[in-house]
Amino acid sequence: MHVPKSLILPRFVILAGALSGLLAGCGKPPVALQPAALGQGQCQASRLVNSVVAQLAVSGTTCATLDAVVQGAAAANNASFTADGFTCTSTAEGAGTRWAAALSGTYYAYTCIKGSEQVAFTWGPASQYIYGKSTS
Repeated sequence: MHVPKSLILPRFVILAGALSGLLAGCGKPPVALQPAALGQGQCQASRLVNSVVAQLAVSGTTCATLDAVVQGAAAANNASFTADGFTCTSTAEGAGTRWAAALSGTYYAYTCIKGSEQVAFTWGPASQYIYGKSTS
């Protein structure tokens, strides 16, 4: 098949543009999923020994997977950890931060990544979880 020379350069430019668009995302880490906004959690908050995980969010996975991952938070005791193949990074949070209406004092926001799967949640002492306190 003969392609006229006048069409070769425009086709090359289109192909190069398409390739650069595809390659632009390569090597970049995914944007870390953040814990859900208050009242918007995708999975049920739960207690772990004397702590609470809340503001649960998932992307590319399920609440059952998140449940397996959050088990590592209590043992990590505020630090980053690895569980069920997920690498979880903690960030100290407190008064005036995004999730402070649910947890008082210092608590931790976790973002966890395993390839294209992500989970995120807040973790803190059960005594600081505002929604879990008795109103009497």
